[in-house]
Amino acid sequence: MAVRVTSKPPPNSSIARGATAAQSGIYLVPFMLSSAAGNITGSRWGRQFGSFRGGLRIATILCLAGLTLLALLPLDAPVWAIIAGLIITGCGVGTCLIGSITSAQNALIPQDIGCGTGALLVLRSVGGASGSTLAGAIIAARLVTTRHAAGDRPFSPAHALHRGAAALDYAAHTGSTAAATHLGAAFGLVYSAAATVAAISLVVTLRMPNTPLRETLQFAPVSE
Repeated sequence: MAVRVTSKPPPNSSIARGATAAQSGIYLVPFMLSSAAGNITGSRWGRQFGSFRGGLRIATILCLAGLTLLALLPLDAPVWAIIAGLIITGCGVGTCLIGSITSAQNALIPQDIGCGTGALLVLRSVGGASGSTLAGAIIAARLVTTRHAAGDRPFSPAHALHRGAAALDYAAHTGSTAAATHLGAAFGLVYSAAATVAAISLVVTLRMPNTPLRETLQFAPVSE
């Protein structure tokens, strides 16, 4: 009886670097920890200097540097280099999160702090969803090239967008170097787009006023 041998990678392995799902999660732990550390450092910065402008400038520079590093790293870059980029980016993101919301609250009159905080959190959620959608669109567009490079009929852009899971499954089971290369380049484009947003944020922080943080909230009495 003949035994058919296939070269399919394990279903729980990644396409580009061959890491398992568990390993991928471990690689993200330094980013999460550095983000939390940046959040704490940002709050201490505000208490120490009485303003968040300097901290936000440093944070956006860190985000820009980390994302640029991740965008430029080759597919075969060592894991420590990728983790270094994630740590740099995480420190910047964590400081930006606390700095942006505190600066917004500080710029509002006391009566509008609740509404302003809610609006900022909504905008932050919309930005996160928009960023994820943009990243998915870039990766889906590269999947069109991936299947074509693998020698099969390429996906149409609409098929790649609506059947992203099937497209990724196909790329994973081809096990081709071309698939890994194209998907690695897709993530590079995603990091490049994020670095562009970080550069715009840096320009904004360079132009923002150095408003001192309020130490107390004084509400005007409500007239009868």
